[in-house]
Amino acid sequence: MPTLSPRRACVLPLLLAANAATCLAQEAPASARATPNELLVAAREQAIVDDYVVRFNGIDAPARQIVLIRNGKARCAIRYLSFSRGHDEKPATAFDSGGESFDAEAEFLPDSSKSVQKRHLSIRPSTGVAKVIVSGHSDNKISCGHGELLWIYPTGTVFDWGDADTWAAPAHTEDFARIDFDDRTLVWVKFEKDRRQLVIKR
Repeated sequence: MPTLSPRRACVLPLLLAANAATCLAQEAPASARATPNELLVAAREQAIVDDYVVRFNGIDAPARQIVLIRNGKARCAIRYLSFSRGHDEKPATAFDSGGESFDAEAEFLPDSSKSVQKRHLSIRPSTGVAKVIVSGHSDNKISCGHGELLWIYPTGTVFDWGDADTWAAPAHTEDFARIDFDDRTLVWVKFEKDRRQLVIKR
């Protein structure tokens, strides 16, 4: 009977378990252990290699796979071409939130009747005084109709908290010309804080 390596045995539940950071941290030597945030980021990278991951607040997609978005009569779509992380996490201070910087290149269809646009998305630590944020320097907002979503690393399209009017669905294609918002086989989801994580094949 085939057996799983310790790392593989850890990664399998990692995709669905809430204690992903603990799982990875336990198998790493003490001298090489990353921060909890770095471990969670690595887990998200692993999860979207082959599959869409539907979370309670949005969808993570495999690179180059399209995610459909609708809000009211607005129909939009996005795909993430590439993503990168700065590996520059640092402790928070009174003037800086710390954290890591992230970037992505994307193509966005703001409406089904308009042309595809190139987008550079970024997340940067917030700066300010005490808990008063002066500037975040991030550019990760995605607008569709009246809906405001966010990109999160690596390929997450995330709803605004509590938004009940914006929906998203895996498109199962890399080609904008092939998307069909009326396809009855699409799995549409919206923000639902009690939804369990789902894995959908590309």
